[in-house]
Amino acid sequence: MQKYSFDYYIICCKKDNFSTNIKPLMQFEKDKYYPILTLVPDKHENIYTNKPVHLINESGYKILFTPVQLEEFFDTDSVKFVKFKLLI
Repeated sequence: MQKYSFDYYIICCKKDNFSTNIKPLMQFEKDKYYPILTLVPDKHENIYTNKPVHLINESGYKILFTPVQLEEFFDTDSVKFVKFKLLI
C-alpha cells in the first residue's frame, strides 16, 4: 500500500496554553487508522496542525487539519484515533 508523507505536527493544547504536547505525524497509509494523541484528558483541549485549513467539531474536540480531510474520529479506552482521507 502506498504511503504518504506529510510534514506537519499534531499539537494538543489547553485553551490557555499553546505549547503542551507536540507530536509529529509523518506517515499515513490510505484508509487506515492512526492515533493522534494518547489520553487527551478533557474536551477543553484543542488539536491542531501547524498548517490549519479546515475546522471540524467532532466529539467535543476542535480539530484543524491539513492536507487531508477528517473522515472519522473515535475513542478507545486509551487512545483517540482519526481516519484521514487524502484531498489530492
